[in-house]
Amino acid sequence: KKAANLVHKLLILEAEFETLETDVGEVLRLKYDLAISIALKSGFVQDAAIAAYLAGKLLLGMDGYIHFADSYIRKSCLLYRTWGAYAVAQKVKDEFPSIFKTKSFRNLSMGSDLGADDCSNSSGGHLSR
Repeated sequence: KKAANLVHKLLILEAEFETLETDVGEVLRLKYDLAISIALKSGFVQDAAIAAYLAGKLLLGMDGYIHFADSYIRKSCLLYRTWGAYAVAQKVKDEFPSIFKTKSFRNLSMGSDLGADDCSNSSGGHLSR
């Protein structure tokens, strides 16, 4: 059981190492998705937030993946808020202001409707999985 709690961290590290060797965004996106999913199922919201943030930053720099990058960055912000790290969530918003300017859009990779205010610096955030 304890080893299962670390699988998501291993996947995050593997994805990060692969970024040094390849430009295949789809493969990396799938590895990050698995890390996020396992982290959430194991109760490690903070690690899911980190994985979503890293995936978003990586995909922002790859042609054809901007819509996925936006989804990951928004997801990381929501996960940081869910974990209670409101200052970190605000830092994500400040780092990527253009992502949070739109009123709302369909979050394709995460399957929910997100608005510009869904990642505010106030407490009491809600995350739908």
